[in-house]
Amino acid sequence: MRTPKAHLLSADAGDFVVGEEPPKRLWGKFDILSDDTPAPLPVRDVVVYGALGGGLRARNVVDGEERWTASEVKATGRYLSLSDRLVAAVDDEGVLRTYVPATGKPKWKAPAAEADELLAADGAAVYVLTKDGRLRSIGRSDAKVRWTARFPSAFRGKILPPGVAGRGRLVLRSSEGDVLVVRTDDGTEAWRLAEQSDDIQIRPAAYGDTVYLNGKNLTARTLADGDAQWTLDKRDIYDRPQSWGPPAVDAHAVYVTGEWPLRLRRSDRKEICHAAGAGAYGDAPLAPQGGGIWGLGDGGVTTDVFALFADTGDQAFTYEMPVAERRWVTADGNRVFSLLDRSLLALPVF
Repeated sequence: MRTPKAHLLSADAGDFVVGEEPPKRLWGKFDILSDDTPAPLPVRDVVVYGALGGGLRARNVVDGEERWTASEVKATGRYLSLSDRLVAAVDDEGVLRTYVPATGKPKWKAPAAEADELLAADGAAVYVLTKDGRLRSIGRSDAKVRWTARFPSAFRGKILPPGVAGRGRLVLRSSEGDVLVVRTDDGTEAWRLAEQSDDIQIRPAAYGDTVYLNGKNLTARTLADGDAQWTLDKRDIYDRPQSWGPPAVDAHAVYVTGEWPLRLRRSDRKEICHAAGAGAYGDAPLAPQGGGIWGLGDGGVTTDVFALFADTGDQAFTYEMPVAERRWVTADGNRVFSLLDRSLLALPVF
């Protein structure tokens, strides 16, 4: 089933008034999330999450009604969309399992995966971190192990999900702020980037032949060999490297939080717009959708979920929610899905 598109709101049509009360939520907030769930994952007509009480669950993106449960897998092992055709997850025994997004019907599984966590997937394979700390590739066509590789000594025991795969490369991050890129045909090292971050989690994003990396700077690197296409450096008021939050990327732009939320031209880092003075939570990516950019406030007595106009950076409206330590936004199908501690909700888009 294709992703059902929600109605796009319009200020001109009177759906909302800029700067005033936000429009009504689509559904939620439902207190249904486990304390260790990764970010909600929209896949076609459902959104998948780690369920309170264990396992995975999926809800209808249109109205939030529960669709299916997979109690045999663990949210801590993460979950992935395989080309929007299947949802992949792992169980406590290390078996890689897949499900039809619309129904939760089990499909193929890979008992030999010995998987502890899912790292990334591409059109050919799913890449997992094994229980003994190795990297393994599981073929999507036959559910068989394609190869298993040990990490270079500097990265052993330090690789953290998620990664990103594309153009024959798998980009991974370490707990010490380094980046390792391996070849997807055999797991050997292609290139690395040392000391990219020392105070914020790197979360790579890829588009085409380029990977975008945050940390001490925001840099665009060629996936094949790591050559820098551009790098954006700024200093804070103490003359220290400014930290950059995880990037989001689409065909034309990179969306990132530095001193404030920014939209940059993907090809050359030229600024398209910024939201000066908008305090944004820097540990989660921004979420572009429709004509807006969605993000999270940086804390205080409430947790703000804000929407900016993508062409100007001006604020459209803000949802004030109870303060949440864990928070995330993701978007698909003209909907924004927000994780706030144990709560999940869906918001409309303009």
